[in-house]
Amino acid sequence: TYYVIAHFHFVLSIGAIIALFTLVSSFQENFFGKHLRENSIIILWSILFFIGVVLTFLPMHFLGFNVMPRRIPDYPDALNGWNMICSIGSTMTLFGLFIFK
Repeated sequence: TYYVIAHFHFVLSIGAIIALFTLVSSFQENFFGKHLRENSIIILWSILFFIGVVLTFLPMHFLGFNVMPRRIPDYPDALNGWNMICSIGSTMTLFGLFIFK
């Protein structure tokens, strides 16, 4: 179910990505020889990325509890709301990545 996907991304994937971006933002002067981003942009990225990730993967836990199977392109109409929240969250995460770039 979608619970497996949400749990995997929360525990393993997102933790590694946030650690990588934190490393780059913390040691950017050592890596690149200059300060690339202001702290306010990094804070904005962190907030957008965190809220986007939570809005993407937390509803997947609820979809998994409602027994939405994986790898099925069509899903019941009763789950449209949760899937819309997942889409909004992934869009916020994408905007956060564009800010970091």
